[in-house]
Amino acid sequence: SNKKNKNKWRELGEIEFAIITKVSAKSVNVLIPRYGIEGFVSMADKKGKLIYGYSYDDSTKSLVSASKPKLQVFGEVNVLIYVDESNLAELSVTIEICYDDSDFKKKANQKNEKKEDIWESGLKDVVTHAQEQQ
Repeated sequence: SNKKNKNKWRELGEIEFAIITKVSAKSVNVLIPRYGIEGFVSMADKKGKLIYGYSYDDSTKSLVSASKPKLQVFGEVNVLIYVDESNLAELSVTIEICYDDSDFKKKANQKNEKKEDIWESGLKDVVTHAQEQQ
């Protein structure tokens, strides 16, 4: 059944291990070794305000938060990677940092309300697998 779950995940996105390669005031770049791609992750909302209570620490060139892990170069993170289908003329791969399974589930729900039940089934397995990869 593991293989069947894997295909369901592929429809919605996958959690992958990533390494931070660059940190700027409102974003990080991550390298996803499994796919050999580097991607940009915005850490700001639409108004330009940093999310998750992050602030940029210029002295250490890192993003710090009271409630979330410090983001710094060569830091390791789990990311949710999926194809953004909001503009069918121009499909793009979207990468978001995931901190835990509730965060992952929330993103899943935002991405596709209707497929919520799919996330339930293999959620723990996938998150556990992603953590074991680190």
